Amino acid sequence: MSPRKDPGKSGLKIRLIILGFLFFSVFLGFLIHLFNLQIVENLLWEGRAKAVSSRSEPLL
Repeated sequence: MSPRKDPGKSGLKIRLIILGFLFFSVFLGFLIHLFNLQIVENLLWEGRAKAVSSRSEPLL
């Protein structure tokens, strides 16, 4: 005789997988957001540095 499977356990497993995937997706999205912010900030600073270095008067 094979043991009976509890139908609640498979549903719980599916919910845990979906919940884990959602948490992972949010975390990954947050990391991508921070990475994009860092790139934009670096580009802004690079643009400011070029603007300052292209001025004709020396900065004292």
